[in-house]
Amino acid sequence: MRTASSLNPMKKASERTAMEAALHLLGYRAQSEWEIRTKLRRKGYGGAEIDKAVEALHREHYLDDQALAEEIFEQYRESMRYGDRYIQNKLRSRGLSLDRHLTVEEEMEKAEAALRLKREFAPGQSSDFRRAAGFLLRRGFSGSVVSAVLNRIGVEDDSF
Repeated sequence: MRTASSLNPMKKASERTAMEAALHLLGYRAQSEWEIRTKLRRKGYGGAEIDKAVEALHREHYLDDQALAEEIFEQYRESMRYGDRYIQNKLRSRGLSLDRHLTVEEEMEKAEAALRLKREFAPGQSSDFRRAAGFLLRRGFSGSVVSAVLNRIGVEDDSF
């Protein structure tokens, strides 16, 4: 007797090889080696099978952590919304590291741009020192940059 699953030419996830599962994951978005290894482990693949798949992915240039880290860094850098700490945390959360950082001048420029954008959508909140500072700190800007930007654009600290 034929069942619905026998009519379906696609394999079930549990029947895929580690390489097929990794390629499926990479079909959604570029991923780091750490992400691929973690996801394959969660799916129940063994260490040797994962190592073999990762090695093949590197050989075929499907995995390149350095290029991925550079791409992610540039995307966040160009977005004009995030500080260096935020970007570095995003890279670490994906198992990546990069020796590039935003300069203080770039962070100042991006903090001002983020605050200007916030003022367009929530005018009252961005003129309150604590709210504006919290907003910028959550976006990964350093305390010294936040303080300098808020002082430069004239946000008053009414907490004293």
